[in-house]
Amino acid sequence: ENIIAEYHEVSERYNFLSQQINDLNKGTEDLQSLIKELEKQIEEKFNEAIKEINEQFNHYFRLIFNGGAAKLVQKREQTDNGNLNWGIDIKINIPKTQLKSLEILSGGEKTLVAICLLFALVKQSKAPLLVVDEIDAALDEENSRRFAEILKALNQKTQFIIITHNRMTMSAVQAIYGVTLTADDCSQLFSLKLEEAKALAE
Repeated sequence: ENIIAEYHEVSERYNFLSQQINDLNKGTEDLQSLIKELEKQIEEKFNEAIKEINEQFNHYFRLIFNGGAAKLVQKREQTDNGNLNWGIDIKINIPKTQLKSLEILSGGEKTLVAICLLFALVKQSKAPLLVVDEIDAALDEENSRRFAEILKALNQKTQFIIITHNRMTMSAVQAIYGVTLTADDCSQLFSLKLEEAKALAE
């Protein structure tokens, strides 16, 4: 009788644990299926975003360099231990030159390429606010003018806070906040709305 009772007890426990294992296996399968679906959606969204960024990147590159082409290229490499290394290369073609690699560009040209990519990312992501610090420091006057024109266009949907000493950039903004010296050599904060200043000047 004890053996029969023990059998029923063990059998009950076995059936309970078997059910738990089946539930866990089903949960694992559901999770794996969900992970695959999410990975597929993420890759689709990422590829869409890269395509949009590439279009904008090429647009701003052509605008700033007066032609040429630029694009982001995805890189995937298999390592020796079987892992997948993933990255992005920047391919450029500056007009009227043989320059096709970032490494051989001057500091100013690298800055321009970085600005093109930044503007492309801002345009694609529709960022509401962007803070940039001395992004235009390496630009000459002509490129500063182009930079200012693009800022004006992007300013319709993105608010920029720009730290700069570039007068061309300052001419494109709506308000200036800064520090100036008073007659007795003391620092004083000031603010200036350009539209109001123009109206007063006229």
